[in-house]
Amino acid sequence: MCYRYESGSRGQARPVFVRAPDEVNRLVWNNGCTHNLVTYLQDKRKPAKKGAAPPRVAIVAKPCDSRALKRAARRKTKSSANTST
Repeated sequence: MCYRYESGSRGQARPVFVRAPDEVNRLVWNNGCTHNLVTYLQDKRKPAKKGAAPPRVAIVAKPCDSRALKRAARRKTKSSANTST
């Protein structure tokens, strides 16, 4: 699964999840790609079935979004460490 941007109905960029290789032609990268993709990531990390592994997700992100992703990963790691004791 890849999470990036596509061109919306009015030509504006909007977040999109691409799950199949034939959907890659929908992806765009331009000045309209301003949404912070990290905010949408938490919902997509849930497994499809109970007990299954969470899906692997790829993100193409701007530097500011990559910083937010690192912070979210650190928070997740710290909260996991706190609950395992």
